[in-house]
Amino acid sequence: MTVYNENMKQYHHPAIFVLLIVLLLIPSCSSVSTTTQIPMDTPIPQATSTSVPTQTIPTITPTVNTILLDEQDVLDSLCQGETQDSTFSLTCDQSNVSIQQKEDRRGVDIFLQRLVPVSYDGSFSLKVTATSTLAADEELDENQYGLTLINAQGVQYALRFSGQYFDLETWQGDEEIKVTEHYNMSYSPALLSSGYSNRIQLDCTDTICDLYLNDVLSARYLLNLTGVTSAIGIFTSSDWDQEFGQVSFSDLELQPLSDTSSQLEPILISDDLTADNGTFSQSGMSGAFHNYFEDGFHFSPLIPYGYYAAKATTSLADVAISATVHMHIDLTSNSSQYAGLLCRSNQDGMYMAVIRADGTYSIFRDTPQSPFALLAERSSDAIVSGDADNDLRLECVGSQINFYINDIQVESLTDTRYGIRFGRVGLFTKAGKEPALDAIVFSNLLVEEIQE
Repeated sequence: MTVYNENMKQYHHPAIFVLLIVLLLIPSCSSVSTTTQIPMDTPIPQATSTSVPTQTIPTITPTVNTILLDEQDVLDSLCQGETQDSTFSLTCDQSNVSIQQKEDRRGVDIFLQRLVPVSYDGSFSLKVTATSTLAADEELDENQYGLTLINAQGVQYALRFSGQYFDLETWQGDEEIKVTEHYNMSYSPALLSSGYSNRIQLDCTDTICDLYLNDVLSARYLLNLTGVTSAIGIFTSSDWDQEFGQVSFSDLELQPLSDTSSQLEPILISDDLTADNGTFSQSGMSGAFHNYFEDGFHFSPLIPYGYYAAKATTSLADVAISATVHMHIDLTSNSSQYAGLLCRSNQDGMYMAVIRADGTYSIFRDTPQSPFALLAERSSDAIVSGDADNDLRLECVGSQINFYINDIQVESLTDTRYGIRFGRVGLFTKAGKEPALDAIVFSNLLVEEIQE
């Protein structure tokens, strides 16, 4: 279980022997080197209880032991030195590529990219090991870095990492690269902090890319990648007001993906929440009551009137989350406490749908620009008031937000403001005047990826 307040700082919160395709090795491995500024301020486009949890989550698919790129060719492409006037410096030590900013860096946005030409048409697995080390005398790792791939049409996709956050972007342009679309910067508990190596793996078919961080499925993206992959690469970036330490890359590989059947099935997680079954990550449990009992997961904030969230590991775009919630509340003394569900939790915001024991529900959009913006609030006969179970379901599909209480749809609304389109799902609670371990109990959790 993770309890993480990434966007609300006030919270207390097989080998199948069927290589029938001829994998084309690189006809020419001359490097493509780009050093340009990349603007970061571009706009964003717009339950059944089970005694044992079941999870339909893709595991890392074994790849045919064929690497499409020769290691030396990769290094020849990546290890091109920077120009004299560049603010980044690049060094190579055997198979390791290290990038850092120069001591006399100017106060401008800086960007470095190295591309390796390829020609491959098919499902693939793109891998690299990256280690980010924060700048001297800094407490926060501000390094930006990642992986890129380019299709035959020249569209470039980039996985950007910063600290324990990641994002998928679409770039266009040659001399001046621009971010034309991106999801949301999302937190991953699987990403290790500064100084530790992270294994990054992106498994892609024509329509789906699964991101594994240190062998943990951390995100699924629905993309149209039909056509030849013409280049892969690495990049580093730093905004004018940031300090860049060092990022090292090693073991950049492109391999054919031998089995893509798991990606054809939507991700499904079912857990009765009577024991810690690993549905949620295990980091950051301070600030809330949390324990598993026969009746479910007892979870609520420790601080009076405080807020807290518990979030799953994998980030998704279109998703439904369901759970049963039971609130032990004496209405004569406390009706401000509430409990519910959240979706698309990321650095830019999230959606929350909650109920109170007095028979009312609320839907919020929480963002740094407008914390706890109320999108809907009403009384509803669908809520079983007082000390009782209520089955909740929150759907986030495209711009549509749907909320169900005890199988009755009580709310349907659309929202496009701030581009909250991707992130983690979880549970959300608010304490009353006297927080208690048994105040809020969740059970029968179901997370369903929605593919349309």
